[in-house]
Amino acid sequence: SGSMSDEDLRKALTELYFLGQKFRNLDIDVIMCDCMIHKVLKMNTQNREKFRRVQMDGRGGTDFRPVFDWIKKKRFNDFDCLIYFTDGYGDFPKTDPGYDVIWVTQYDSSVKFPFGRVLKIK
Repeated sequence: SGSMSDEDLRKALTELYFLGQKFRNLDIDVIMCDCMIHKVLKMNTQNREKFRRVQMDGRGGTDFRPVFDWIKKKRFNDFDCLIYFTDGYGDFPKTDPGYDVIWVTQYDSSVKFPFGRVLKIK
Protein backbone atom coordinates (compact mmCIF):
# COMPACT_ATOMS: atom_id res chain seq x y z
CA SER A 1 0.00 0.00 0.00
CA GLY A 2 1.38 3.41 -0.96
CA SER A 3 0.40 4.99 2.33
CA MET A 4 2.84 2.84 4.32
CA SER A 5 5.82 4.59 5.88
CA ASP A 6 9.38 3.56 5.00
CA GLU A 7 9.63 1.87 8.42
CA ASP A 8 6.37 -0.04 7.82
CA LEU A 9 7.66 -1.11 4.41
CA ARG A 10 10.92 -2.39 5.93
CA LYS A 11 8.95 -4.37 8.51
CA ALA A 12 6.67 -5.81 5.82
CA LEU A 13 9.56 -6.89 3.61
CA THR A 14 11.35 -8.45 6.59
CA GLU A 15 8.19 -10.41 7.45
CA LEU A 16 7.81 -11.45 3.81
CA TYR A 17 11.43 -12.56 3.58
CA PHE A 18 11.26 -14.70 6.73
CA LEU A 19 7.90 -16.15 5.69
CA GLY A 20 9.49 -17.08 2.37
CA GLN A 21 12.34 -18.83 4.18
CA LYS A 22 9.83 -21.46 5.33
CA PHE A 23 9.49 -22.60 1.72
CA ARG A 24 12.05 -23.71 -0.82
CA ASN A 25 12.58 -21.66 -3.97
CA LEU A 26 9.60 -19.43 -3.33
CA ASP A 27 9.01 -16.83 -6.02
CA ILE A 28 7.39 -13.61 -4.83
CA ASP A 29 5.97 -10.78 -6.90
CA VAL A 30 6.24 -7.58 -4.88
CA ILE A 31 3.70 -5.14 -6.32
CA MET A 32 4.05 -1.48 -5.39
CA CYS A 33 0.70 0.19 -5.65
CA ASP A 34 -1.03 3.28 -4.35
CA CYS A 35 -3.84 4.34 -6.70
CA MET A 36 -2.04 2.51 -9.54
CA ILE A 37 0.70 -0.08 -9.92
CA HIS A 38 4.10 1.60 -10.08
CA LYS A 39 6.43 -1.38 -10.07
CA VAL A 40 6.41 -5.18 -9.94
CA LEU A 41 9.56 -6.81 -8.60
CA LYS A 42 10.30 -10.48 -9.11
CA MET A 43 11.85 -11.64 -5.85
CA ASN A 44 13.20 -14.92 -4.54
CA THR A 45 14.07 -15.64 -0.93
CA GLN A 46 17.49 -16.86 -2.02
CA ASN A 47 18.67 -13.23 -2.17
CA ARG A 48 18.12 -11.48 1.18
CA GLU A 49 20.04 -8.37 0.07
CA LYS A 50 17.48 -7.66 -2.65
CA PHE A 51 14.77 -7.43 0.02
CA ARG A 52 16.87 -4.90 1.94
CA ARG A 53 17.36 -2.62 -1.07
CA VAL A 54 13.71 -2.26 -2.13
CA GLN A 55 12.60 1.37 -2.45
CA MET A 56 8.91 2.21 -2.44
CA ASP A 57 7.47 3.99 -5.46
CA GLY A 58 4.22 5.91 -5.40
CA ARG A 59 2.73 7.21 -2.14
CA GLY A 60 -0.59 8.55 -3.39
CA GLY A 61 -4.08 7.59 -2.24
CA THR A 62 -4.62 3.84 -1.97
CA ASP A 63 -6.81 1.83 -4.32
CA PHE A 64 -6.53 -1.94 -3.80
CA ARG A 65 -8.31 -2.80 -7.06
CA PRO A 66 -5.33 -2.45 -9.47
CA VAL A 67 -3.49 -5.28 -7.70
CA PHE A 68 -6.51 -7.59 -7.94
CA ASP A 69 -6.97 -6.63 -11.60
CA TRP A 70 -3.28 -7.34 -12.30
CA ILE A 71 -3.56 -10.82 -10.75
CA LYS A 72 -6.73 -11.54 -12.75
CA LYS A 73 -5.00 -10.44 -15.99
CA LYS A 74 -1.97 -12.65 -15.35
CA ARG A 75 -4.13 -15.75 -14.78
CA PHE A 76 -1.48 -17.37 -12.63
CA ASN A 77 -1.63 -21.18 -12.69
CA ASP A 78 0.61 -21.57 -9.65
CA PHE A 79 -0.70 -18.63 -7.64
CA ASP A 80 -1.11 -19.44 -3.95
CA CYS A 81 -2.29 -16.28 -2.23
CA LEU A 82 -2.11 -12.52 -2.03
CA ILE A 83 -0.48 -11.01 1.05
CA TYR A 84 -1.35 -7.33 1.11
CA PHE A 85 0.60 -5.07 3.50
CA THR A 86 -1.50 -1.97 4.14
CA ASP A 87 -2.91 0.40 6.71
CA GLY A 88 -6.30 -0.62 5.27
CA TYR A 89 -7.46 2.77 4.07
CA GLY A 90 -8.40 2.61 0.41
CA ASP A 91 -10.89 1.39 -2.18
CA PHE A 92 -11.59 -2.35 -2.07
CA PRO A 93 -12.87 -4.59 -4.89
CA LYS A 94 -16.64 -5.09 -4.69
CA THR A 95 -16.37 -8.90 -4.50
CA ASP A 96 -14.11 -11.54 -2.98
CA PRO A 97 -11.62 -12.60 -5.70
CA GLY A 98 -11.97 -16.31 -4.98
CA TYR A 99 -8.42 -16.93 -3.71
CA ASP A 100 -6.75 -16.52 -0.35
CA VAL A 101 -6.10 -12.91 0.66
CA ILE A 102 -4.21 -12.03 3.82
CA TRP A 103 -4.33 -8.38 4.87
CA VAL A 104 -1.33 -7.49 7.03
CA THR A 105 -1.97 -4.30 8.95
CA GLN A 106 -1.01 -2.43 12.10
CA TYR A 107 -2.02 -3.94 15.40
CA ASP A 108 -4.20 -0.97 16.34
CA SER A 109 -6.07 -0.77 13.01
CA SER A 110 -9.86 -0.49 13.23
CA VAL A 111 -10.44 -0.96 9.48
CA LYS A 112 -13.04 -3.57 8.51
CA PHE A 113 -11.74 -5.64 5.59
CA PRO A 114 -14.52 -6.95 3.32
CA PHE A 115 -12.97 -10.39 2.69
CA GLY A 116 -9.89 -12.44 3.42
CA ARG A 117 -8.04 -12.90 6.69
CA VAL A 118 -6.45 -10.09 8.71
CA LEU A 119 -3.08 -10.38 10.41
CA LYS A 120 -2.26 -7.52 12.77
CA ILE A 121 1.39 -6.83 13.56
CA LYS A 122 3.11 -4.35 15.85
